[in-house]
Amino acid sequence: MRAPDFSGTSRWQNIENAGTSSGGDIWSSLPASNVHPSSSRDEPGLRKPNPSTSSYRPTPTRFSNEDRTTRSAIQARPPPSSSLPPRSSPGDVRSWNTRPPPSTPVRPAAIPTSTSLSSPSTDLQPISSSHRAYKKLDEMEMLGTLSRSGGNGDGEGDGLLDRDIQEKFLLWIEDKLEAFYIRFPSFKSDDPINRILYPRSEQDQAIEKDGKESLGVILLHLRKLREGVLASRRMDSFAVKVYELSSVLSIRAGNHPQLISSLSVLVPGIYLKSTASKPADENLETQVKALSISSKAKSPRNESTDNRAYYTSLLLIYHIAHRDSSVDFWTDYFKLTRPSGKKPNRRSPFVQADHPDIRLALEVYRAITQPLPLTYYRILRSDLKPDQKIVIGFALPKMRERTWGMMRSGWAMGMKVDFAGSLLGNEIALSADAFKVEDEWDDHLKNGSTGRPRADDLIKSLGGRIDGNKVLFR
Repeated sequence: MRAPDFSGTSRWQNIENAGTSSGGDIWSSLPASNVHPSSSRDEPGLRKPNPSTSSYRPTPTRFSNEDRTTRSAIQARPPPSSSLPPRSSPGDVRSWNTRPPPSTPVRPAAIPTSTSLSSPSTDLQPISSSHRAYKKLDEMEMLGTLSRSGGNGDGEGDGLLDRDIQEKFLLWIEDKLEAFYIRFPSFKSDDPINRILYPRSEQDQAIEKDGKESLGVILLHLRKLREGVLASRRMDSFAVKVYELSSVLSIRAGNHPQLISSLSVLVPGIYLKSTASKPADENLETQVKALSISSKAKSPRNESTDNRAYYTSLLLIYHIAHRDSSVDFWTDYFKLTRPSGKKPNRRSPFVQADHPDIRLALEVYRAITQPLPLTYYRILRSDLKPDQKIVIGFALPKMRERTWGMMRSGWAMGMKVDFAGSLLGNEIALSADAFKVEDEWDDHLKNGSTGRPRADDLIKSLGGRIDGNKVLFR
């Protein structure tokens, strides 16, 4: 019988010839040292060669995993002068045993070294030298709040304790305010009566909302400045200016917490302490200028030198218009308009009760509490400063509710739509007497003036029904 053709190495041929010539199988010719004592010829890992399979390669010995790894690494290691093996194609079988020596640096060829990684437009782009244009932070913007830093002078946020920094910070705030007025001119120049009394479009309401939000940011800076002024015990004309500006902007922004915190400190505390801190020569000069032969010169202090009467009236009107507190109104009224202390050291009143701004506060109080809607609307439409009108306008919702109750009880059978609009502040009221307005309004329409649009929507929102030109309450 012809021996099978093994296409192995010369070593395997010698082993095969030796086994065949001796009459035994080839396993008997293997060295005993390479075979484990406990192994058997029939062990699955040491199968006998199958002569019918020409491609079979017998395994002469059984190596450990450590020997195989070591020999494979030695055989696959390239010579020192050779380069890395070429990159295999996707179809090739990758050999994980062919790896470079540890001393050879590994640099993936697929990643270029001189260019940035490409990324989709929606992803974060890599930062290059042209993208490093950071916004420079304003040092005034970075000033901290004293209430958070401690205010003891040794913290990082205690810069506003310095008076020079306070003055620079106020100039910076005024620049912000000028930019705000350029963007929202209606907050500075427009008469607020139209915004208070009459309905507005959605666009106007959106503009006003954005303006109040922007103004609120400026108020936050003013709040930091007020904290610095109080913490530094600064009671002079600068402190008066800061608190007056805070009060005005709080009114225009509709920020009630900031408004009451500014007015309650300004009146009377800041005004009194700022006057006491003035030099004696300045106080004497003021008293000499205030001397008059008129019988109305009751006090040597000239109230026109500051705005205390104006801001006192704002505080009194706010008590009754927004807070609806008669107790606070009369408490502050008597405290501020009467002399304080005992003789002979009795001090003159903070403001005179006959000052026009104080008389205005009393008139507004009577119109709101009684209530007198036509008097209230007449005051609101009179020649007042915009901030006074806004504070008086805080009482408009409650005034309309109280007036509606009067209309239901006094005109149970109904009234004309135009007359109802006058009582609700939606039309022009010609008289403070409610019983004369109806006839005067008819004459006003006959003269060709149509006034404001009809108050249909306002009447319906209060629960009334409109039948033609008549308002029905039941």
